[in-house]
Amino acid sequence: MAIAVSFALLIRCFLFGSFRISSSCMEDSLLPGDYIIASKISYGVRLPQTLLSIPFTHDSIHFLGTKAYSSRLQLPYFRIGKMMAKRNDVVLFNRPSQRKTDVPLDKQKIEISRIAGLPGDKLQFDEKISFPVVINGKSTLESPLVKKFYSFPYSEIKEIKNVLKASEGGPFQIFHKQRDSLAFCLLNRLEFYKIKEDLPKSIALLPYSLPGKMTSIVIPARNMTIKLTPDNIERYETIICCYEPVRALKMGNNIYVNSKKITSYTFKYNYYWMLSDNREAQSDSRCYGLVPETNIISKASSIWFSVSTYGTPKSYFRWNRFFQIVR
Repeated sequence: MAIAVSFALLIRCFLFGSFRISSSCMEDSLLPGDYIIASKISYGVRLPQTLLSIPFTHDSIHFLGTKAYSSRLQLPYFRIGKMMAKRNDVVLFNRPSQRKTDVPLDKQKIEISRIAGLPGDKLQFDEKISFPVVINGKSTLESPLVKKFYSFPYSEIKEIKNVLKASEGGPFQIFHKQRDSLAFCLLNRLEFYKIKEDLPKSIALLPYSLPGKMTSIVIPARNMTIKLTPDNIERYETIICCYEPVRALKMGNNIYVNSKKITSYTFKYNYYWMLSDNREAQSDSRCYGLVPETNIISKASSIWFSVSTYGTPKSYFRWNRFFQIVR
């Protein structure tokens, strides 16, 4: 029994893990109720840092409401067989905390998202509009499964609901306020074209977004030196002060490393920019910033089990999603 438990622990800690999708941030590539297998060897094995922890738990024992670990014994970050992640990989990672925290890195909240920006890339994006994203001067291609808002006249909401109800897939979300002239539904591109074909031509179903502020940022790479200016210091201060392995502090409009004011900085880690498939959920780097390589846990590889959180008992198991490769 002890050998079996030890073997299971070794596999879970160093090779593979299972993770349940509970949010809509990766719809329609991953749905709430999907159970995925994640490979911990794809980017090299990140060794556990919290040594005193209850096996097969993350940060807490939910039914007791208590922590499942003690932070008294901590190891520094170390990864065996370090490898670079690739663009469009779907990865599990510890959500970066944008301030100093006492929670150990490997016990911080786990997120899942898709890598859009790699170390060294120059990104341009609108902080409110989820598309387009320009990387190194080229607009990125959108997956047909990416979720976006589409608008239609509020007066046609009954017709829209009838068409959505008759359409395969779903459930479809509709957002509206009674006083507004427009209502909105969240669809991927395939759903949009199919539903538009079933609607009367008199009903305008159109892509919708609010313009925001264009932002440009260079994603730091290991050994890359970036000059700090009044225009970019706010974007890099969190990275240097919270994620980099140095003693750093921001005072006023300046950053001090080891008590010395710096005007440029050479980064020790690689960083990634995440963009979720459900762009309107805003659960990606537009919310929590760049993700350091230290936070990346594993690569989502396949769906091994999937259950629906809606519908009838007959449709509870989503058989068509079993053993699908995550793309």
